[in-house]
Amino acid sequence: MKLFKTSAFTILASLLILVTACSSKTDDKKEAAKNYLKQQTVNLQDEPKKETAHSEHTATITDKNFKETIAEGVTLVDFWATWCKPCLIQGPIIDEIATDMKEKAVIGKMDVDINFKTPRQFNVANIPTIIIYKDGEVVERFVGIQNKQTLVSALNKHLAS
Repeated sequence: MKLFKTSAFTILASLLILVTACSSKTDDKKEAAKNYLKQQTVNLQDEPKKETAHSEHTATITDKNFKETIAEGVTLVDFWATWCKPCLIQGPIIDEIATDMKEKAVIGKMDVDINFKTPRQFNVANIPTIIIYKDGEVVERFVGIQNKQTLVSALNKHLAS
C-alpha cells in the first residue's frame, strides 16, 4: 500500500512539474517545482527496513543470521509478514512459547517481506509457515495457524530425541 501511495504521489508530482514547466515562462517556477518534488518524494530504496521481534525472548532471524541460528540445538522459525492477518494471530502464540522455552530452544521470527533468500530456499509459499530445525536440519513443518500445545509438543519431541 505504501508503494502504491508513493508511486501515485510521484506521478501526481511529476504532472505538477510538467504543467508548471510548460505554462511557466521563468526558470524560478521550474526550479521551485523541482525542489518541491524532491522534498515530497520518498525513495523506498533508502527507507530503513525494520526487523524486530515481538518479545524479548523471540529472536529476530534474518537471511544473514539464519545459518548460525539454526546450526545447533532445536530452533523454531515462524515465517511471517506484517500484512498477514493469520500471522498476526500466530505471533502472540510464538512469543508465549519463546518466553516459556527460553532455556530449551531458540524461538524466532523471520519477516518474509524483508528476507527473501531463506524462505525461497525452504519453499515457504504460504504464511504463516513454522519450521522446526534440529542441528541445522528440518525436522517438522507447519503451515497455517497452529495452537500453542501443538508447537510445544513438537518442540519437546525434538528436544527429547
